[in-house]
Amino acid sequence: MKREDSTVLQGIAVLMMILHHFFLDISTYPENFFLFPDFFQRFAWSGRMCVAIFSFVSGYGMYQTLKKKNDFGSMIRDCSKRLFHLYARIFLVIIFCVYVPRLVRGEHLLIAQLPGNIIGYNTTYNGAWWFVLEYLWFMILAPIFAIIVSSRVKMKKRILLVLILGIAGLFGKGIIFYNSTVVNFFEVRMQPTFLFVFAEGFFVGKIQDFVAGMKWSDKIRKYLDRIRCPIVGIGFCLLSLVLRYLYTTEPYKVNADVLLVPAFCCGVALWLKKTSKIKSTLIFIGKNSLYLWFVHNFVYAVLIYFILGWSGYWLVFFLILFVVSLGVAILLEKIEKIIKMRILSNRT
Repeated sequence: MKREDSTVLQGIAVLMMILHHFFLDISTYPENFFLFPDFFQRFAWSGRMCVAIFSFVSGYGMYQTLKKKNDFGSMIRDCSKRLFHLYARIFLVIIFCVYVPRLVRGEHLLIAQLPGNIIGYNTTYNGAWWFVLEYLWFMILAPIFAIIVSSRVKMKKRILLVLILGIAGLFGKGIIFYNSTVVNFFEVRMQPTFLFVFAEGFFVGKIQDFVAGMKWSDKIRKYLDRIRCPIVGIGFCLLSLVLRYLYTTEPYKVNADVLLVPAFCCGVALWLKKTSKIKSTLIFIGKNSLYLWFVHNFVYAVLIYFILGWSGYWLVFFLILFVVSLGVAILLEKIEKIIKMRILSNRT
């Protein structure tokens, strides 16, 4: 996997997420909106796979970043900086998509709920922001994982950290020292499945570097280049999606993603190894995926009743809302850049 593969996967994941959220309950739409409603409902629920894709990509990306750091302090600073930038962007969205509309309508601003919404602990502004809290756990775990895979750290310390994480996980699951409050917090507020997928992405990055350092890595690479990678990649993707569809019997089942998402991500990397229009489009969407995640539910809430009556078909409905959401995301990205330029100019 490369950095552009991560961006492609973010583009795919955000499309899955929007599909999942827009069509979480197709019974709210007209009867003729879907050609095969039962199939489509399950297909839309399968879009929940997006969360695990984001988790895997985050883990892989954090490994690539933290492996360049020389000490634990610099790792902590990098993770803290990432959290600050994420929270700042959420605050920007809250200003323009929550507070400004409420001011226009003469409603209360609900400022007391601001801190909880920024860190994802409360999601009263936007239910899709729950993953922000999950990202906080990712940033807490990433430096610990970096120590575990670092050859510069003594083996005893690394084994000790693995044991501590293992015991903490067993305690959180209630396997040892059962406590209902702790188990509920672990399952609801920490989402162990996605923590595990994040760890998978992190360690896949380490394994990739380990294989690259082997004596016979060049032979392996030449052999893999002879394989028709796009066909193999498409096969991995289709198999993962079909199995995910068969597994999905309700909207929020995710345990199978521990196995399916790594295979899907590797499949995408093989499939889109060469540059193509599909790859370029997904990269563009992936670069705007953060703000798309933040704003698509707001766009849906505002436009659904204007579009629903005359769109006539789910794909038209989806494309209109996606394009508008993308436009809002690009606009917010521009506003962010302007604010950054102003801050930098004031400093100089």
